[in-house]
Amino acid sequence: MTEMKLSTAIALGRVLLPQSEWNGGSYCRCALAMGQMAIGRTFERRDECIALRAHYTTWPWIQEQFTVPACLLERALTFGLTSSGTEPAQRIISLLFILVEKNDITLDQLIDWVKSVEPQEQVEAVGEQAVDTSVPSTVLF
Repeated sequence: MTEMKLSTAIALGRVLLPQSEWNGGSYCRCALAMGQMAIGRTFERRDECIALRAHYTTWPWIQEQFTVPACLLERALTFGLTSSGTEPAQRIISLLFILVEKNDITLDQLIDWVKSVEPQEQVEAVGEQAVDTSVPSTVLF
């Protein structure tokens, strides 16, 4: 299987998961699930553990710790964030997706955050064409 960056997969997968089915509290209906859909995987709502394992297997770097974006730090108590100011990328992405659902940030802003932290050495191709995966000059939050 061709490796695809998570940011690209979310951007492609968002057209496969109708907004009416988004659920930041479910690993089967979140931004990570959009990424899985882009590479041909789907999960039933009851498959939470299977979905989470698939996310870790596909993009192992999401288990690494990253600095929590300011838009989440403002809600640290609400989200039960640690006092260290770092969380695994998977958790940050999940919490950012909740903000997307609340219309506090856009899905494009979530994707920009993912681009800013994901490994850049992954090679991507969709069909025969290369995909532009450059990191945006600014992350909006």
